[in-house]
Amino acid sequence: EGVSGRLAEMGLVELVQILGVGMKTAKIDLHHQEKGEIYFDQGSIVFVAAGGSEGNEAFYDLVTWPPETTFRINPGVDAPGRNVTGGNDFLILESVRRIDEGEAGISQDGKAPSAGNKM
Repeated sequence: EGVSGRLAEMGLVELVQILGVGMKTAKIDLHHQEKGEIYFDQGSIVFVAAGGSEGNEAFYDLVTWPPETTFRINPGVDAPGRNVTGGNDFLILESVRRIDEGEAGISQDGKAPSAGNKM
């Protein structure tokens, strides 16, 4: 049947870490205003899709989804392919870096916004 809940109860990073350490092959379905999915093969994230994006960018988007997002872990589901580069730790660290830079007002090219663009 799998496990289900809300990200408020168990965050996406926690779910990734649990499935990774447990070397699980599974699919996490996520639902908020859009649908997202993360596939694991023996604990490694191999395929991610969310809204209109796929791969690493889709994972970075999913990490920012709100606490009311619901999830369901479906054990034993094989991925439709592979579209992710880097391991689980890389994906987590990169998503945290992007969130931190976004909060600091730094664009993805590493430049701070000009004084005229600050809100």
